[in-house]
Amino acid sequence: MAPSPTKFKKCLENAFRHKGTTEMTNQEEAEIQISELDLLSSMFPYEEEFVVTDQLALAELKHYAENESAEVPSSKVQFLLNVKAEVPNASMVEFSMACALPFKYPTVLPEITVRSSLLSRSQQIHLNSDLKTYLMQNCSGDPCMLSAREWVKEHAVAYIDKELSSSSVTTSGAMQSEVTMFTRLWIYSHHIYNKQKRKNIIDWAKELSLSGFCMPGKPGVVCVEGLQSNCEEFWSSGRAAELLAKERGTVPGFIGFGTSQSDLGYVPAIQGAEEIDSLVDADFRMVLRKLSKRDITTKLKAMQEFGTMCKEREAEVVKGVLPYWPRIYCKISLDYDRRVREATQQSFEQLILKVKKHLAPYLKSIMGYWLIAQCDTYSPAASGAKVAFEKAFPSSKQPEALVFCKDEILNVRSAFFELIPAFCQHLPEVVKAEAPRVCPAVLLSIDESDAVVCPALWEAVLYAITTIEDCWSHVNVKKGVLPKLWAVLREGGRGLATVIYPNLLPFISKIPPGIVKPKLEYFRTFFDSIIQGLSSERVIASPSESSAIITAFMECLCFAVLQKIEDDQNQIHQMLISDQLIPFTNAVLKEPKLQSGPLFYQIAETLSSWEAKADLSNDDGTDEVFQKLLSDFWDHLLKMCVLHVDRLDADEKSLFAISGMLEILQNPKSTTKPNNRKSLKVRFTDKDQSVRNTENGKLTEVRKGDSEIQADLQHSSHLRKEPLENLVCNLAELSIVYVNEQKSEQHLKFLSALLNTFSSNRVFQVLLEQGSYAGHAQDESQNKMKARNKSPSVQFLYVNLITWLKEDWRKDTHFLVDILYSVLHCCNSNDERKIILDDLAKMDLKWIIFLQIIQKACSSTTKLSLVSDWLKGDTLGERLVMLADDLCHLCLKPRATSSDSASSERWTLLSLVLSQHIKSESLIAETFVERIIDKLQAALSKAKDLSEAGNTEPSVSFICDVASSFFSSFKGCLLMPSSEDLLLTIFQLYAQRQDATHLTVSDLLLKLIEADGQSGYLVRAYVEHVTPNKTEWGKLHESLSTEWIHKPLLEGRLSMNCEPLGSSVKLCGATKLPGHLCTSALLSKMVLLVLENVVVHGNYDAERAKIDNIIAELLYSLQWTEELENPPYLLLEYLHMLEEMHITYKKFSTLSNTASLQQTICDSNLKETSAQLLGLNIEMIRYLPLLLKYSTASLAHNEWDFIMCSMLAWLETTSENRSLYHVPLVQIFACVSCDLASALSTYFEDAAPETTERLPQNLISEWKEFFSEGIHNLLLPLLVKITGTGIPSSLIPHLACSVYHTTLKDLPAMVRLWWNSCDKRVFSVVDKFTSKYVSSVLSFQEISSVQTSTQLFNGMTVKARSAAREVIATYSVDDIFIELIIQLPPNYPLGSITVESGKRVGVAVQQWRNWMLQLSTYLTHQNSLAIQPKNIKSQKPS
Repeated sequence: MAPSPTKFKKCLENAFRHKGTTEMTNQEEAEIQISELDLLSSMFPYEEEFVVTDQLALAELKHYAENESAEVPSSKVQFLLNVKAEVPNASMVEFSMACALPFKYPTVLPEITVRSSLLSRSQQIHLNSDLKTYLMQNCSGDPCMLSAREWVKEHAVAYIDKELSSSSVTTSGAMQSEVTMFTRLWIYSHHIYNKQKRKNIIDWAKELSLSGFCMPGKPGVVCVEGLQSNCEEFWSSGRAAELLAKERGTVPGFIGFGTSQSDLGYVPAIQGAEEIDSLVDADFRMVLRKLSKRDITTKLKAMQEFGTMCKEREAEVVKGVLPYWPRIYCKISLDYDRRVREATQQSFEQLILKVKKHLAPYLKSIMGYWLIAQCDTYSPAASGAKVAFEKAFPSSKQPEALVFCKDEILNVRSAFFELIPAFCQHLPEVVKAEAPRVCPAVLLSIDESDAVVCPALWEAVLYAITTIEDCWSHVNVKKGVLPKLWAVLREGGRGLATVIYPNLLPFISKIPPGIVKPKLEYFRTFFDSIIQGLSSERVIASPSESSAIITAFMECLCFAVLQKIEDDQNQIHQMLISDQLIPFTNAVLKEPKLQSGPLFYQIAETLSSWEAKADLSNDDGTDEVFQKLLSDFWDHLLKMCVLHVDRLDADEKSLFAISGMLEILQNPKSTTKPNNRKSLKVRFTDKDQSVRNTENGKLTEVRKGDSEIQADLQHSSHLRKEPLENLVCNLAELSIVYVNEQKSEQHLKFLSALLNTFSSNRVFQVLLEQGSYAGHAQDESQNKMKARNKSPSVQFLYVNLITWLKEDWRKDTHFLVDILYSVLHCCNSNDERKIILDDLAKMDLKWIIFLQIIQKACSSTTKLSLVSDWLKGDTLGERLVMLADDLCHLCLKPRATSSDSASSERWTLLSLVLSQHIKSESLIAETFVERIIDKLQAALSKAKDLSEAGNTEPSVSFICDVASSFFSSFKGCLLMPSSEDLLLTIFQLYAQRQDATHLTVSDLLLKLIEADGQSGYLVRAYVEHVTPNKTEWGKLHESLSTEWIHKPLLEGRLSMNCEPLGSSVKLCGATKLPGHLCTSALLSKMVLLVLENVVVHGNYDAERAKIDNIIAELLYSLQWTEELENPPYLLLEYLHMLEEMHITYKKFSTLSNTASLQQTICDSNLKETSAQLLGLNIEMIRYLPLLLKYSTASLAHNEWDFIMCSMLAWLETTSENRSLYHVPLVQIFACVSCDLASALSTYFEDAAPETTERLPQNLISEWKEFFSEGIHNLLLPLLVKITGTGIPSSLIPHLACSVYHTTLKDLPAMVRLWWNSCDKRVFSVVDKFTSKYVSSVLSFQEISSVQTSTQLFNGMTVKARSAAREVIATYSVDDIFIELIIQLPPNYPLGSITVESGKRVGVAVQQWRNWMLQLSTYLTHQNSLAIQPKNIKSQKPS
């Protein structure tokens, strides 16, 4: 068949578009993302539940997934998921999930940030961290948005403080009538330069849940946006003024902020602020303005007046002051005048008594200062603050209030540590005076683990140890400080590694040498703690934390090496290398998540520093110290690497990590550096220089430029080249031994990675000295002859590499191709490289190897320069032309399977050499391109004439794919005559397909009818031209699968079949419609238009016959589709299309006589005798049971012999031909053969005495002794074999149940005997199963048989009650009257039948008992329907 029109169309379009194509490697991820977004949109249709915020990114993703774009989407799809959860107080809280899907999702996790107005910053961080942990543990690699939403719905409420939610609920009633307003505020300042103030501005905005930006410069600009109340708080607060104020004078643009940094106005006075001012009573506004005055008396009177007004005014009026009170209180509660502080607390008390619970929204803003005020040195002020606190919160509620404001209280503690650096910078003498209290408070808190406090703490620690010279004398370092530090380091910083570890170097550099003696044990404990902390799961899972620890380790190690200790310096250096650096490196090599960290780069930079010092001659022997240090490092590094490599089960990831480390050590600049503190370097100065530059009172790090590092590397390269190459040679030698002796694949890949970086003749010489791989002796000797007098690298290629390349079992050859490029790199000239590659091209190597060689060349300009001459040469070109010829011949063979992986690789190779161009030139010589195109065009030309019976579509599709790649990449392709012929052939194939034109058939016919007038000649000619002849219809019939015959044959609606005996039932494919369906639908549409427009003229009967034939073929198609048991979706769509086009049986029946067409549908056309013979036998078998049932004449002896012997012969044939059971005729043959055996068995068992008398002599005995046994010997093994092979596993339980049910029905006594002999467990299981599933069916059949029985007995009446499972038999004769009640057990027929006596008259008691016992025994052991009236009557008393 011809390929699909989509590929042809793509080919034609690409020929004129001249655009390159990119292979899509992430399409599956894109489709999964789109499917998940569609699912979310269906589940949450409203925008308040789910909304995509970046529609452009979604459109790009869909464009990419639908193959309409080869460009990877440039942005992530972002959307919002809103979740409502119920808090314990029965209120609803809304959480917003801001989600972004990375392009590699679901391979990587989505980016989700959960927000809520009731979450503080730390709570939000904690919630999002736990959500990410949950997704990493449970949803890695799978779509997880619904799982994330459910997790948030179930767990997010637990992160909200109960006090916060309750206070919000308390105030929600008062705020329901208020309208939520959002505001954007622009603030201009004279200038903003100070980094600390910029940080404070950002932090203050985050605390108020505001977004925006701060632009430093002159003028400075601050933009914030969020809730109107929060913006007002940010604008009018004293803290904002402090952040933006100049050191002296006013702040331009901040009207009402006062005249200095210490004099802050509190009520906005800017133009357009009338709405804000209207919230404050005029008298209150005046008092608040007075509070900004500098005069003590004015402030004191204003505060007293404020307290009086709070006491006397209405609560609603006082509430207007609340938004401004927190900043007023936080300022004046710390006023230097004690009377003002006392009056402030008294006024605060009156405010609390008036507003009560309405203070809750502002509680967090004032709690820290409120607690400080309770510790005021002026007792009346402290007492007033305590009284106000007790008025606000009863003693039982005070702990809850403190927990509610815990973050703000911690901020106060953080503020304490932030105060220490400020004092150290501006008032160092005060800090030194208070050193006995400051140093313990700071240094003994070094194990602080709160995320808010820790940054300020470490800043305070560094400033304290720098400013206070005798700080260590105020604490016990060995017992108080260092143990806490060791504990923090062993736990990996407790989640704060990025905060703590960057401060370790300046911290240990300030510890006096005399305090930490002995130095050896001090450094050992310090670095052991860091190594232990690196192994924690939290650190390993966090790249930022692990990078911080690795960086700190290397910085501190370099510091320790530089310490000059006269006594045990060598011992410390040995310990640092052998016990610290090497084990630390080993730990990183063992953990894949740490291998991509900064350690290897930092080791390379450290070695450069040591090499520079070792290369400088000094009188103090420093150069010898560092030479010894470097020697120890390389020795121990070799031992460590050997431990990893010298194992048969060496870990492949660790081996590749070693090769990557060695590559970085050789040249750090040649590899991509991780983005961790790239530009910041620590430079260790000489003795007369300080480690930290504290100019202008600030701690700064010294930058070291890349040029310096590169210069150092080049200067010290001679000190590194030799030991590094020795290390590589040792590892390569060890690896080749494992490859040659143990055939270790991971060692061969490791060797490839080493050679990729260290491709030198010295390394290849070491490899050659270890012998060659055990390969074919003849090939090896030939290769050795070629390798004679060659360089070590070329000898290695001919002796070892070619042998590996020829191994057929090897699937992965990428690393072998890398070794080949390493060999080519060592060659002296391009001529030598071309000779080598030509030799390879002449060898019988797999095409995948040449594909990989060319792919790697296209991906690297360096590798391309090594093989460019070979690519343009004749050897490769001729082989590619031969390859194209072989593939084209293969694809034209009928039923050729050219879709295997090897063939696909060869087509890919052809596509690559035709489509890839370097600098507007083809990859191979242009003459070979033309010859390959000629081969493709010739193959497609032959494909036009192929029969549709040949399965050529996959290979023709391959040709079209290659042509598509060629046309889309080569701009001058149409200038080549061969490509023009190829394009024409593709177009002809595309136009040849009928299904590509069915959409325009209706329009074409209507135009023909309109143009034809009443003659109808054009229409008749067109329909006759496109209608297949009888032979073509026959071929179209063969394209239909025979699966449809299965159902009507088994149901007996078809008695013959034209399928040959040996053919199988072909299942209906789901990838495309059969040709018969397409043709009949197209022609039926034409006939429908002809009949509707009544254009049948000329020879009416001849034209009507043609139309009837087309309608018959359509009806055949419809029957074929409807008879399928499980039609694929494509066929259902086909039927739906026919209905839309009004091509239905009902439509045609109104326009034409279809009654006479039924015989055409069911007509039989037997082609082979075997099929006819089998059909004849089936009909004979079906006839024999009817003969036995309805024949009135007795059969002769020879006729009975024919029936009995034929029956056994048919059953034996059935048993011997199980392999043909998939053929419908054989299935029917097997079924009717078994039916005949069953019919004969029933005939002989139920034969009446008068019938038996007419049978031939000895026939009954022959049946029982021979034929019956023969039937069972054939049927029982057949049943077992069919169950084991021919029946799907899902149907076996149903078959077992059916067998058990039938056995219980026909042989209950035998089953009962088996059941009673079972062990207790099986006995119980069988009893329960029978009672639940079988007994009810059999009991119903028994009762029904009694109710419908037509047998009549004198004097006996039988009644049945199905609900009670009872049968009542009444017998009366003369003066005797007997009534029996027979009841079936719940587990019938396993249990015993109960026989009870009803009324009895005229029967003795003993006689009655004997008779009852006899009847019970008989019914229990009866192997037929137990309670039939004849069975009961046969046991009645005489």
